[in-house]
Amino acid sequence: KEIEAERDPLGQILEQMPIGVAIAEAPSGRTIFNNREAESLWGHPALPSDDYQGYAQYGALREDGSPYAAEEYPIARSLISGEVIKGEEMRYRRGDGTETFFSVDSAPINDAECRRILAVVTFIDIAERKQAEKAIRESEERFAKAFRASPDGLVISRIFDGVILEVNDSWAKLSGYDRDELIGKSTIDLGLYINPADRQRMLAILKEQNYVRDVEFVIKRKSGEARLVS
Repeated sequence: KEIEAERDPLGQILEQMPIGVAIAEAPSGRTIFNNREAESLWGHPALPSDDYQGYAQYGALREDGSPYAAEEYPIARSLISGEVIKGEEMRYRRGDGTETFFSVDSAPINDAECRRILAVVTFIDIAERKQAEKAIRESEERFAKAFRASPDGLVISRIFDGVILEVNDSWAKLSGYDRDELIGKSTIDLGLYINPADRQRMLAILKEQNYVRDVEFVIKRKSGEARLVS
């Protein structure tokens, strides 16, 4: 084993990498190497194939759940057209029937005369990341719905310059402005505070206790009307 390791240090490195790695020869697409991590991610050993048409045996799935065609696999595209693929997200049915998601990179390998001789694919499991992203999206959607539907006037603005990032319909109605007239504008430039010192007073409270509650101040509506708010 020590002699084999000395003869093939690159193979030993690839074998120990914490990502799935597979290498196919060109032009056939016959797989000539895959590491243990690849088989662990697939959930099965490498499937025998003399050419890239055999890739259809693997478990890649389109968004609608239908299987990838052999030529759609990233490594096949690298072999056929020389395409370089970075971070392609692939749904995959593993050997035990469970589904996961891979992030796949693939590229052709050329010799000194620019002839395509190999293609290499690497991939990692991103199921946990996808689940976290989904949870964040759902949380943001719930917040957005609650924000828009609130009967209280709500506004999100930057602390340092008062630029408005988002408002709900209740705040727009309260201020007399259309939403598009408020987004991206500064509460200072709009002159929403009758007394500019009110903003500084609320910022001081926010800095001290991380929230502002039940503070009354007067705003100037678009019409010029003064309105007491809290």
